[in-house]
Amino acid sequence: MGNTRTYASLVQSRLYLICELLGIFVMIPALIYALLPLPILPVLWMVTFMSIWALFKDKTFDRDSLWRSSALKKNYKGMLKQFIIIAVVMTALIYLFIPDHLFSLIKKDPLLWALLMILYPIISVYPQELLYRTFFFHRYKMLFNKRWQTITVNALLFGYMHIIFQNWIAVGLTVLGGFMFASMYERTRSSLFVSIAHALYGDLIFTVGLGTYFYAGTMLTLS
Repeated sequence: MGNTRTYASLVQSRLYLICELLGIFVMIPALIYALLPLPILPVLWMVTFMSIWALFKDKTFDRDSLWRSSALKKNYKGMLKQFIIIAVVMTALIYLFIPDHLFSLIKKDPLLWALLMILYPIISVYPQELLYRTFFFHRYKMLFNKRWQTITVNALLFGYMHIIFQNWIAVGLTVLGGFMFASMYERTRSSLFVSIAHALYGDLIFTVGLGTYFYAGTMLTLS
């Protein structure tokens, strides 16, 4: 009888978590997409705050994962080398195939570009990483049996969220980025480390001229 109750409780817990995951990571982006134009950052902040609040109520949550600067010290060289290679390749591809996009924001509005370089990591990147990596990896760990399953689902949901920008380039780029960031977080369990990596690639996108694919109407919709 005890084993039966334990199994039933486990099934209920898994079902609840699945419904919660779908609500946060599938339904909310779909609603934002349907209601555009809509200030997206306030929605991100609210959902992230509620998610982190739930984590802090969970006694099994490792609060060190919110920062863990030791992971940055240990891994920053490899991360920077990877970033430089990707930045060179991305810049070359834009120069070859869409040269009119290259550095377009810097040329058109250097002040806006400078503000994005500073504010984007703080107001957008870190909240995203708290929600999509810190919260996701802890909250839904019981739903996945394998490391690759967690990373794959996380990356696909991260890319899916970018349907709010109403173009497939944003979705495709962020699926690739999602695999990178999810793998980084799974390996380091450091929100700081993965946020810095995310900020570098995000700032790169705005710098080389792909930022046009990551707008959704107003400045408060940047993500």
